[in-house]
Formats: sequence, structure tokens, C-alpha cells
Amino acid sequence: MSAGESEVETPKEIRAFIALRSPPAWDSALSELQSRLKEKLRSKAFKWTKLEQIHITLRFLGYIQPEETATIVERINAEVIPERTAFNLRCEGLGCFPNTRRPRVFWAGIIGDTASLQALHASVTEATRTFGEPPEDRPFKAHLTLARIQQPERSALDELEYAIALGFRIESEWNVNKLILMQSHLSPHGATHEPITSWPLN
Repeated sequence: MSAGESEVETPKEIRAFIALRSPPAWDSALSELQSRLKEKLRSKAFKWTKLEQIHITLRFLGYIQPEETATIVERINAEVIPERTAFNLRCEGLGCFPNTRRPRVFWAGIIGDTASLQALHASVTEATRTFGEPPEDRPFKAHLTLARIQQPERSALDELEYAIALGFRIESEWNVNKLILMQSHLSPHGATHEPITSWPLN
């Protein structure tokens, strides 16, 4: 490097996804559910999702360049927002991916106007197909992740099955009227999510 020349730091990639944040009206019910389950499922195999980070992921982008966010915003504005309007969802049921014998993700189910949700997911996926990681090729199943699970004991599996059988339901509806581009920050203590921008649905 010659005298007087300064080194320019290249902006680091960001880990991003597009999501719907569950409504504040559901926070108390989800918090009570998690607290109740923590009492039953005392296993360290369960890593519980922080309440403020519970959401529906529509498109996981993975690592992208910071300057790509402006183009993503333009694509969503041009190809998604004009075609999509607000709709209502409800929360009902509990389950696991891939199943209760080999659980990796423990979730609360989503019902209601799932046709509009599927259409929104498809529009977002198509608009962002060329950014980040390739879109997942498995069917989209909307859910709220309550916990991630690693190597649970047999007793924990039995308690989990019992909890799922009891069921869960939130009576109030979620009026889905905002789409959010989020940045995920990874650390030894888990991920934290920060909104980059959002789009209102008509």
C-alpha cells in the first residue's frame, strides 16, 4: 500500500430473512404456554425461542451483500405488495418437525386464511429467488417455532407427546398487515433478530 493510501474495509455479508412477526396480542398466551411447557419439559435439549423473536419465516435468504437489500426492497415493492392485501390468521395446535420421535423443531400451528399466506409466500419466494440461498424445495408449512431440540431424553419425548396431545389455541385473530426484512445476528448465546425494513400490506 502506497503512502497516504488508506485501506477500505469491505462491508460484511449479513444473514437475512423475510418474515411475519406474530402480533403483540398473542404474546401473553405464547409466553404462558412456554412457561407451562418449561415446567414440564425440564430437559436441556430444549432451546426456547425468545418471545420477541417468534415469527413466520416466508423466505430464508441466508448471507447476502448489504447493498443487495435495496434491490430486494425494490423487488418486493414492485412484484409482491401491489398484488397482496392484509388477511387474518389464528393459532391452533402444537407439533414437531420432522416428528415426535425425532423432534428438531417444536411449533405452534397456524390456521385461518392460509390460502392468502401461501400466495404471499409464493410471491416473496419468486421475487427473491436470485438472492442468497436457493429457496427450499419442500412444501411451505406455516408455524411459530417455540423451541429447537437437540438429543432429547426418552422421558422428554414422552412429556412432549403429552403436551402436544393437550393442544393449544389462541382465540384472537392476527390481522397480517406487514412484511418484514430481518437481519439475524448469531452469537454463542443464540440468534437475535433486527428489522431492516418493512412493507405494509394494503
